[in-house]
This record gives sequence, C-alpha cells and structure tokens, in this order.
Amino acid sequence: MFHALIESKADEVRDVGLKLFQQLPRPVLINQAEMLVDFCLSEHDEIRNTVRAVLKPIVSETDDLGEKLVSLFLAQLFAPPKFDGFAQTILDVVQHDLADSIFKTEKNTVWLLLQAPIRNMQQLGEQILRKRQAEEFEVSQWVDLASHNLYQVRRWAWTAFEENIDQAKINIHQSIRLLDSPWDETRRFGMRYFLNYFNESDWTPDLLIHITDSEQKEIQRFGCELILDYFQEGQGVEYLMKLSQHPSLYVQEFLTNFLQPYTREQ
Repeated sequence: MFHALIESKADEVRDVGLKLFQQLPRPVLINQAEMLVDFCLSEHDEIRNTVRAVLKPIVSETDDLGEKLVSLFLAQLFAPPKFDGFAQTILDVVQHDLADSIFKTEKNTVWLLLQAPIRNMQQLGEQILRKRQAEEFEVSQWVDLASHNLYQVRRWAWTAFEENIDQAKINIHQSIRLLDSPWDETRRFGMRYFLNYFNESDWTPDLLIHITDSEQKEIQRFGCELILDYFQEGQGVEYLMKLSQHPSLYVQEFLTNFLQPYTREQ
C-alpha cells in the first residue's frame, strides 16, 4: 500500500502516502529496512527528504538496523541508477545519516568500493578501510592497494606491510609486486622495505632474476644490487643463462662485468 501511494505519479496521492508514513510508529519502521531504502532512493525529492529525516533517530534505537541499511544501500550502488545523481544520493545517506554504521561494512563490499570507477565510491571505501585491520585482506590485496590512485589507500597498504613483515615474507612472490607499481613512491617504498627487512634467507635466484627483469630501470638496478649482495658460489651460470637475453644495456653490462668469470663455465 505504501509503495503504491508514495510512488504514485500523482502529487496528491504521494502527499497522502507521506502523511501516513510519518504516522507510522518507530517499532514498525525498524522492521521495514527494505522499505526505508526504497523510499530513500525514490526519484521524488520530497519522499527522499521525508524518509531520510527518520533514519538517524530509529537507527540510534537499535543495534543492527544501521548495519543492515548500509548493506542494502551499498548494494544499490552497483545496480543500474534510477535517476540522475542516484549514486551520490546513496553516498550522502550512508556518510551522513548512517555514518556510525558504515565501519562494519563487509570486507568484499569495501573492496568493491575501492575498485569502483567513481571516485566518490573509492573515497567511501578509503574512509571505511582506515578502520580495518590489514589481516582482513590478503597480501596480494595489500599490493594492489599500494598502487591505488588514492594516496591514503596507498599509505594504508604501506603500513600493512610495515606491521606484518612475517606475512609479507611468507608471501614474498606477491610482495615483490610492489616493485611493479606504476607509482614511483610505492616502488621506492618497496625497495626500502626489502633492503630493511629481508635478508639472504628470503631470496632465491629466481626471485632476484624476476626483479631484475623489470621494465623499470631503477628496479633493474635494484635487482642487480641484490644479486651482488646475496650472490652465492655456484649461482653464476644460472644468472648468466637467465639474464643473457635481457634487453637492458645496464643488465648486459652487469653480466659482462660481474659474471664474466662464469662464461667459461657455461
């Protein structure tokens, strides 16, 4: 009945529906989360404003209504828009009317927000991410977030690595992807991180060769420096064979100068 009245094309009918809605007792509204979301996202301004006005008061009276409403609203972000400014309306509701409830958002939804093509959605994801522990996400996700276009997201990812060194070492094949980042600051962070916290026991020739294979000159040099630092007797031929076709002149000169003695072994 309320849907029929409030979504009517006739102004007079909608007015009747709104008056009836405003008379509903709060215990009834608390059990009508889907209806509240639908009306908050009506194409009619007067309906949205009327329903939004009751959200904060009723959410403050319950333990889980705010969390449920946030989940329903955010799900609508990924649905086809119903009117111009639809996504922004949702963001306004959750960030202002439901601000205390957004930090319990499910992890996968936070991830989808951070990967969304709309900057305001990414910013909401970043706002929630600030309150989340790194352990909720995989190391591969830390790496991806370290290359996010929002600076605060990149900072969160760097902190995740700084505070979880053992986990980064266990997942070293993912961690070294920091050096592939399109962001200079993330690549520099990665180089400092590996120099400060990783040692000989963490590296294998394959890992160091992978780093040296980078298309970035600074990372190629970094890879060669690591090879120098952690070179062990008997590895010369492996490095020579696997890097001999490298297109970089710097790497070729490195092979010539440092690994020349092993050319005879090959």
